[in-house]
Amino acid sequence: EEGDLHVPDAEECHQSYLKRAEDSAASGLTEESLELFERALALRPRTPMALMRKAELYEGKGLLMASIGEMETLVELEPVDLTAHRKLLSLYKAQGMIREHNIEVRRFKALKESRK
Repeated sequence: EEGDLHVPDAEECHQSYLKRAEDSAASGLTEESLELFERALALRPRTPMALMRKAELYEGKGLLMASIGEMETLVELEPVDLTAHRKLLSLYKAQGMIREHNIEVRRFKALKESRK
C-alpha cells in the first residue's frame, strides 16, 4: 500500500552489507569495509566470504593476528576449504607461529590425502 514503509528482512540487510562492504573495499575505505563485513557477520555468522575478505583486509593493514583469527574461524567453519588452509598456513609462517604452522601443515596434508 502506498505510504507503507518497506522494512528489509535479515537476508536483504545481510546482502546489502556485503555489497556495501565490497564497494567500500574497492574504494580503499578499509575501516568502513571491515565494519560492514562485521555487520553482515552479525546477521549471519557463518558467511565464509565475509570471513575471508575480513582476513584479507586485516592482512593488507598489517594486522596479521586479526587476519589469523578470521582464518581460524573460517577453517573451523569450512574444514575442507583448501584455500582457507593455505591462507592460514601462510599467515602462521609470516607471523613466525611455528607450532601452529606445523599443526596446520599436518591437517592440510591429511585433508589433501583424503581428497585423492
